[in-house]
Amino acid sequence: HIDLMQSASAETPSEKQQEPLPQPSLKAFLSSVHQDGDKIEVRDLHRAEGGSGKQTYYFKLIDASNKEIDLVVRKADKVAVRTQGAYLIDREFYLLSALTDTGYLAPRPLWLGKNVTGTDGDFFIMERAAGKIPGTLLGGAEEIPEVFLLEVAEALAQLHSIELEQFTDSITRFDSPTLLPVSNPVA
Repeated sequence: HIDLMQSASAETPSEKQQEPLPQPSLKAFLSSVHQDGDKIEVRDLHRAEGGSGKQTYYFKLIDASNKEIDLVVRKADKVAVRTQGAYLIDREFYLLSALTDTGYLAPRPLWLGKNVTGTDGDFFIMERAAGKIPGTLLGGAEEIPEVFLLEVAEALAQLHSIELEQFTDSITRFDSPTLLPVSNPVA
């Protein structure tokens, strides 16, 4: 992602060369939130192709028992392109948390990193699910199998069947409670 809102002249040479998510900064953050602390390792941190709206990275976390766990980082750009709704990283984190709490099959968010030293934007870490990022799947010339489209339709139907009240905490945290349905409307 390129910071479209920031002029190049406003950055110092060291800021231009700074990685958006340096591996040592990610490891320091994870050491502060993971139960194994400094005994963890971070390996194979790399940027995912495709996606939109935020930066996406994959990496492997090696815990104290030497178990390898595939995880994903969703990271905000240095300068946000959009500044409302689920485009904000903390809102995406809490909305996805609320969604997984309903039992809907989605990667569970694990940790939210705000103002982490060495990074240029907030981020969260979540489980990694099998599959591809939609931007890479739909952006190519390959034909999309009908079975996949039917699975997407089924998943969307399940998503739309979840009662809005199950998201009350997320809605009241960031938005107006008037977005919630009224159980006893006044005539």
